[in-house]
Amino acid sequence: MEICDENMSQMQRIDMTGLAVALGLLLFIYFPTLTVEATINLYYVLAVSRCVSFLDGIYLTADTIADNFGGFVGF
Repeated sequence: MEICDENMSQMQRIDMTGLAVALGLLLFIYFPTLTVEATINLYYVLAVSRCVSFLDGIYLTADTIADNFGGFVGF
């Protein structure tokens, strides 16, 4: 797991934030059963995941979605 790189450019940060917002909106549109709390948690995880490697971010996001539905992602 990579820690936040101090040299990460501002453009990379903006790109990851945009990705987080876009994914959150898509999930909210296609899965309207998500609660507001689950959506907020998803935004939080995606915002934090920009500071770790991309695959770790995907894992954290999938795990958070599973937790909100009472499941578990075991990968």
